Amino acid sequence: MALSSRMNLALLFAALLAAVAVVSVQAETTEDPRSLDNLAVFAALNHALLCLDNKTATCPPGGYLNETGIIPKFSTTDAQLYCTGGCANQTLVQLKCVGDVYRYFRFNNNALVSDIRDTVKAACDPSSILYGNFTIKVTPSSGANLAPIAGVTLLSVVSAILFL
Repeated sequence: MALSSRMNLALLFAALLAAVAVVSVQAETTEDPRSLDNLAVFAALNHALLCLDNKTATCPPGGYLNETGIIPKFSTTDAQLYCTGGCANQTLVQLKCVGDVYRYFRFNNNALVSDIRDTVKAACDPSSILYGNFTIKVTPSSGANLAPIAGVTLLSVVSAILFL
């Protein structure tokens, strides 16, 4: 009887893994990275990076946001073009998408979505003392963010228990 119970659990686990694989395949073919909820950590990270591929505005050289999280130091003319020509708005849309898909996302420079968003808004506000200054102030990390890892760890522990 115990063998039958373990076999049922193993089949249930296999079905669960198959369902996750199907969802992952569907996630790869979706145009809008925000179209799926409750993505696994790796799928969410991949979709957050897809948000950065949305390049609809014409930006000054190097003005497109990418995974580095760095916005170049523009000349005064290029900064005005960045802010008024739609590039800043596009950057804010990209950041909203990244935050919607994966709220724990940190760019390569360790900046959070909010760090870059706040920088762009201040740098493009003519009444701000930071107008034209695209230097990103990075929020210090308060240690490792274990929330995304906890789900993977829990799945590993459960799968190990099932196959004992």
